[in-house]
Amino acid sequence: MSDSPKLTSTQEQTLTRLRRLAWLLDHAVTIPGTRIRFGLDGIIGLLPGVGDAASLLLGSLIVWWSFRFDLPLRARLTMVWHLLLDGVLGLVPIVGDLLDLQYKANHRNVTLLLEHLEREPLPPTVWQRVLGVLIPLALVMLALGLLLLPVWFLVSLF
Repeated sequence: MSDSPKLTSTQEQTLTRLRRLAWLLDHAVTIPGTRIRFGLDGIIGLLPGVGDAASLLLGSLIVWWSFRFDLPLRARLTMVWHLLLDGVLGLVPIVGDLLDLQYKANHRNVTLLLEHLEREPLPPTVWQRVLGVLIPLALVMLALGLLLLPVWFLVSLF
């Protein structure tokens, strides 16, 4: 993909960052003697509440950066769906963490981006550009709200 003439140097750098971040979040560690791989997403997700919010925030970086590529709205919504499903799965104690390790939403999102980059791009509509800004902002606000919820709860106790 790096020799593709339709990507700018900024897009190439962004794509490299996205691949690295997805690898770090979903595949960085291999359990010795197995083919089981997981990353920071699985480790951070073990922290109740805060871990899932932090994981959602890190995953939303991939979604945010991928909007530099003018993806179709359907692909953007699919990426958000992957991320939200990953976050909801992670909320279920133990079983959710195991499912979260298997689902690998960040890897799915980068793969989806690569699949769309191989196709001929269509010019984005005004609504796609507007939603391309609003959806990532909503994800970041959701993640920050989830991070601040335990703090608010502790403050309200005292």
